[in-house]
Amino acid sequence: DTYERIINRDYAESTPYLMLLERDMKCVSDVFTVPANQYLAFSGYVRNADTSTAGTATIAVESVEPQQQTLFEIDLRGGTDAWAPFSGSFNSGDVPTKCRVVATAVGAGSRKCFDSLSLVSK
Repeated sequence: DTYERIINRDYAESTPYLMLLERDMKCVSDVFTVPANQYLAFSGYVRNADTSTAGTATIAVESVEPQQQTLFEIDLRGGTDAWAPFSGSFNSGDVPTKCRVVATAVGAGSRKCFDSLSLVSK
């Protein structure tokens, strides 16, 4: 089944849209190219879609070419129904790399919202 993951909600961190993942769902971005020798910062906001703290979520930047590997990953456990920032950084390597962002909700009670995702070169 295909579900709309970008939804309109008045509680979005940057109104009106956010990304909602539920119960073992995964959302994968289009592939994009990161130039060689880049220092990148990845950030955004996460919150529970309700008051339950069950389940976890991860958000990662993965390379798909020249080799498959996880360049950056954050494990987002528990949480509240308030927006919380997350951030991290990584280096791209010595050749251009094709990448994608992968967000995953894990667990029957997991309902996570993501907003204001940003990947910038520093």
